[in-house]
Amino acid sequence: MTALLEATNIVKRFGGFTALSGVSIAVNPGERLGIIGPNGSGKTTLMNTVAGRMRHDEGNICWSGMDVGALPAWRRARLGIARTFQIPMPFAGMTVEENLRVPLEQHGLARGAAAASRAAELLDEFGLATRARDRAGALSQVELRRLELARAAAASPRLLISDEAMAGLAGGEIDEVLAMLDRLSARGIAVIMIEHLMRAIMRFSARVVCLDAGKIIAEGTPAEVVAHPEVRRAYLGA
Repeated sequence: MTALLEATNIVKRFGGFTALSGVSIAVNPGERLGIIGPNGSGKTTLMNTVAGRMRHDEGNICWSGMDVGALPAWRRARLGIARTFQIPMPFAGMTVEENLRVPLEQHGLARGAAAASRAAELLDEFGLATRARDRAGALSQVELRRLELARAAAASPRLLISDEAMAGLAGGEIDEVLAMLDRLSARGIAVIMIEHLMRAIMRFSARVVCLDAGKIIAEGTPAEVVAHPEVRRAYLGA
């Protein structure tokens, strides 16, 4: 199987600090990959280089066999890479529906009445139908997480990067977000989940990578990675 995403020997420096030191990951079509690690381990930096939000200093990033390392974020998004952010960043002054129409129209997926119809479908699917006309800045924390996922889904991605989509949520709200990710995965969308919540990682991921200090220290099934002594030392505090 040809990997959907291959990031090979990625190095990212900030001045004299090396945030990523030769990190390599691959994601297959439809795969569920969990990425864990302590704060500052390089998880979000790695995803920023994959999605094009920042440029890596060394290494290669390939998408379906094509080198995309020099492409800006919007070009990678049009190829099928979507993401959510640790801190939701909606267009706060726009309505919830308008927030969904932006990716639909910017990606050329739908316009006018077709965009309105597709936005309505997404609002219903992600439990936001009653908030369609409300300003996005007025949403609750869990509603903002739903909107982040809905906006990502609106772009019809082949890969979704979910960056701590469950941070700050209660138990039932976490289950809601997991159910949404399950539905997206069931459509064949590959998902990279970055999370500190081990319950979510263990339940959702088929494979887990653990980063520490900008390097991969373990990779395998969720059970294998959690049992790894270096992971227990660096991430679980044992």
